[in-house]
Amino acid sequence: MDSLSTPLTSIATGVGNSAADAAHIMQSSAHRTVERLKKAAFAMVNLALELVRAVKVVA
Repeated sequence: MDSLSTPLTSIATGVGNSAADAAHIMQSSAHRTVERLKKAAFAMVNLALELVRAVKVVA
């Protein structure tokens, strides 16, 4: 388990940061422009990729 703790910590940090980025972008303004929606979508894709990476490391 020790060999997994560092990669899992890194992955958890990445997942947390991606989720926080997506949430911040989505609520930062009532006037959501196409650019902001693109950025939010990109942050969500990054979150999904981090989750897939986490599953691969754990599996």
